[in-house]
Amino acid sequence: INVPVPDAGLGTAPISILLWHFDEEEGVWKEEGSAELQGNSYVGEVSHFSFWNCDIPTEYVFVEGVVLSPDGLPLSGIHVVITSGVFGQGQAYTDAEGYYGGIIPADEVLVIEFLTPCGEVVFSQEIGPFSSDATLDDFYYTGSSDIGYISGTLVDCDMLPTDGYFTYDTGFPETIPVDGTGDFLVPIICSPQQITCWGYDDNYLDASFPIEVTTIADEEVDLGNLSLCETTMDEYVIVEILGETFGFVDSVQCWSSGMELSMFAYNVQGMNDMIAFSFDDTPNPEVTESESNYLSIDGIFYYLDDVDPDLQISFSNYTQVVGGYLEFSFNGTFYPNNDPGSPVIISGNARVQRLN
Repeated sequence: INVPVPDAGLGTAPISILLWHFDEEEGVWKEEGSAELQGNSYVGEVSHFSFWNCDIPTEYVFVEGVVLSPDGLPLSGIHVVITSGVFGQGQAYTDAEGYYGGIIPADEVLVIEFLTPCGEVVFSQEIGPFSSDATLDDFYYTGSSDIGYISGTLVDCDMLPTDGYFTYDTGFPETIPVDGTGDFLVPIICSPQQITCWGYDDNYLDASFPIEVTTIADEEVDLGNLSLCETTMDEYVIVEILGETFGFVDSVQCWSSGMELSMFAYNVQGMNDMIAFSFDDTPNPEVTESESNYLSIDGIFYYLDDVDPDLQISFSNYTQVVGGYLEFSFNGTFYPNNDPGSPVIISGNARVQRLN
């Protein structure tokens, strides 16, 4: 077996590395043998044909933190890079709450860096070693990249302040919850830049028209009142689980791979929550793949049964026209973190646009 090593990892690649093969009957990776670094590849002998992988087993911990503007507002779009001398780099971007988080190797001194969307490295420091999960100190931005601000007020059909959500798109949409005052204030780093923004209500349906605005460095651009009675959301996935409603409206995508439709969306209420469904591209679809259908809400993954996936899809509007909208409801039995003893009924409805 010959496994190429990426150029970025050659400098820290160990001389020898363990080989692992995937046991399809047990559904796990098993260690068997090793491979030696020869040039820019790992080379080793394997005992049988299967899926093989070069890897270093280790213990992991979860770290998280928040990046804030100098005046204490959550700062989105900051590129967070954590580098291990053994395992290479892990990367993330802060969300609308300024939050980042992920797993890192335990018991190792690492280097964390924060970079702006314009490429400026604003912080670099060693962290760790960590033997357990950790929350890092809040980081207040001190770089030279300029920050502009967007403010405004969400209002209802009577022009009264209301709660809801405000979304701003700088190339990737970010959404913040807005309380009953209707007021919002968002810092935009690397200003000036043109962004698109809009608001919508707690039902994830009624919305304002999108507005294009150019931010101004070190100044606040006031959008005034954003009425949530101007239009309805083009795309959304609404999920009901255990008496709670979640709206997936960020980066909703739906595409066809020939015989199958796939849908993916982010959730505005949780940290990097998402939903992914795949089913037959027909007016009366069947769901046969359990691993392609899951939800992640508040850090819990919900999966279908591996043997007999129970998910019903019912279209109220089906089309194969590119750019057309698919509207459907769904209902199924999911298992939190694949625990067979804790089935949960999850239902909802969606309106998504076909990309192909």
